[in-house]
Amino acid sequence: MQNSAFTAAFPRLFVQFLDRLPACFQRRRGRLGPAAVFLTLVTMSVLEKRSYARALEQIRLGLGARLGWEHDEPTRSAFCQARKKLLGSECVDAFYAIRSVATRARELPRATFHGYRIYALDGTKLNLPISPALVKKFGCPSNRKATECPQAGLVLLWDVGANQPVAWELGPCNLSERGAGARLFEHLGPDVVMLGDRGLPGLEFFYLARQRKAHYVIRMNTTSVAKTKEFCDFITSSDQERIVTFDPVVNKYRRFPGDAPLTVRFVRDPKKPDSVLATSFLDAAVTAAEFWQLYGKRWEIETAIREGKQWHGLEDFHARYVDGIHQEVAAIMTYLHLTSELEVEMRHKVIERVAKGEEPPESANHIPYRFNRLLMADMVVGLIMTALTKPEILADEWAHCIRSLWRNRDRIRPGRSYPRTCKSPRGLTRRAKFSRNGRNNAGN
Repeated sequence: MQNSAFTAAFPRLFVQFLDRLPACFQRRRGRLGPAAVFLTLVTMSVLEKRSYARALEQIRLGLGARLGWEHDEPTRSAFCQARKKLLGSECVDAFYAIRSVATRARELPRATFHGYRIYALDGTKLNLPISPALVKKFGCPSNRKATECPQAGLVLLWDVGANQPVAWELGPCNLSERGAGARLFEHLGPDVVMLGDRGLPGLEFFYLARQRKAHYVIRMNTTSVAKTKEFCDFITSSDQERIVTFDPVVNKYRRFPGDAPLTVRFVRDPKKPDSVLATSFLDAAVTAAEFWQLYGKRWEIETAIREGKQWHGLEDFHARYVDGIHQEVAAIMTYLHLTSELEVEMRHKVIERVAKGEEPPESANHIPYRFNRLLMADMVVGLIMTALTKPEILADEWAHCIRSLWRNRDRIRPGRSYPRTCKSPRGLTRRAKFSRNGRNNAGN
């Protein structure tokens, strides 16, 4: 399998990884400067156990000469002390610095919608370690005591096409998804369509999207009592879709800023009339089926949050102070971004194979492969180490990673003629139990 034209571009990103960090990362504090601390946090995000000692040892094996750790790595105590000197906001700046130069995934997205890039917005709760400082800053849910596990609210803006984070806001456990989402609108542009769930809709939300000249496809909450009269009229009607104009002032009550009315298109799900989407696309050429198919891509952000929690320790924090939580979240987001830059080469490889006639043409738009994302995560750390220590062999290591990912791909085969069989002992036991209960219920 030949290397693509992108083969040299991605390794250069790793070679310049430390140099691309903000200016505050270039200063050194002994053997544990800000760059070494941040790199250790990024490395910890892929390791299953995520221990300080394991991450420091792995970095010494790869970057000992570069960081001055030839004979032994810093102790865990020294690393903990160095972390406290690094601000969480500086780690967030480091993420944006890496994002500004790692743009390949955005240039070759997995999916677009009529030429628009696809973003998704969603929120989640993160369990935090028990600490008075974290309880004071983030708080605990109302159904828990103050001495129990605190939680943080995370609202994430995700690039569905590039499969990477764009921005996020980390706040108290009662962080408003709508309020934080509105603040993340500054990252939207005129070439973006944003997907959102039922917690987001609102006239002010639609107004902010118009101000950013961005499009949106958001599911409406049809069961809420706080509904506008225009939307209620549509729900009670039998129309499959309707274009509605909202005036900014109704009965001397201002509903959103500005004097220009808002125009929103409501679309029902043909199979579920109670499900409604709101969109800024008014062109009748874009059908309801296309909107619902697009809305289904919002699940990508749910998958990303699940991977962050299960694989990268998004709920397995080590720090017991506020800046430490922000550090680890920024490190995980940076790692997810680097993984997406590796994944994009696999999508490029599919396009190359289509051009050579080795794959059907429809594979270019509907890629029938699932690549091992956990294997990608392991490879990113190895590429960073190789780039910073032996850049002369990085191209060969990069080519090896591509070949390994391609060999281990999971290809989706449509029209499978034989049924899938369960091979898990637990699955077989559950299936047998279900079959017995089914027979018993049928007999009764």
